[in-house]
Formats: sequence, C-alpha cells, structure tokens
Amino acid sequence: MNTRSNKQWSVNECLQLQREYELLGLSVDEIAVKHKRSTRAIMFKLAQEGFADYNALYAQQVAISGNVVIDQEVLETKIDYLVAGVEPKLLEEMRQACERCEQLLKKMRYFMQPPKQTQGKSKCSMSEYCEL
Repeated sequence: MNTRSNKQWSVNECLQLQREYELLGLSVDEIAVKHKRSTRAIMFKLAQEGFADYNALYAQQVAISGNVVIDQEVLETKIDYLVAGVEPKLLEEMRQACERCEQLLKKMRYFMQPPKQTQGKSKCSMSEYCEL
C-alpha cells in the first residue's frame, strides 16, 4: 500500500496534500491511501509544510485508533520536548490554571448531582459548597 515510501515529494503532491487536508477536510488515513504513503509520512509532511502541528495530528490518530501510548520513555520525551521551550514562570501559571479548573469541575459536579434530602434540608448548602 505504501508504494511511494521514501519517494521525494513533488510540488504538485504538496499542493494536493494541502487541498485535501485544509479544503476537503480529509483525514490523515484517507490522504495516506490517496498518496500511497504511510500515515506517519503524511503527518510529518503536514507539519513540515506548516499545515498542521505534528503533536496534534499524532494525538488525533491515537484517539481515532483507540491505541494508548504506554511507552513511558516516549511519553516523557514528548513531554520534555513540549516543556523545553516554556519558561518556568509560564509553567507555574499553567499548573495553577489546571488546579483552578479542577476545583471548578469539582464544584460543578457537586451541583450537578441530584440533592439528597437529609432531615428536611437539601444537600446543596452554601457552607458545604465553600468547603470544596
């Protein structure tokens, strides 16, 4: 199926790749079949040409296929790569933002649950909410 493996990309093929991805909205798998190349080659070329982010494409492929990346070394390398260019101050701000989101989700889940009646009072009291 990958009969064009290791073949050089022509200008026309790159233009076709851009049209299929951006205008037609074809999936990476569909584009790979049309170009007779591997999905990884398509993802690399899309990233190289600036049409898409490789990490986003990779995550999308994992989500579609249902596969889970369990190789800890690969996972840590990808995280190191993503974090390498980020300033420590920005990393701390991102961590704090994640904590705030977790707190908000916890509070939202609290109010989304049906109230339990305990001795005539509903579960959702302001004092209980503030303790979250």
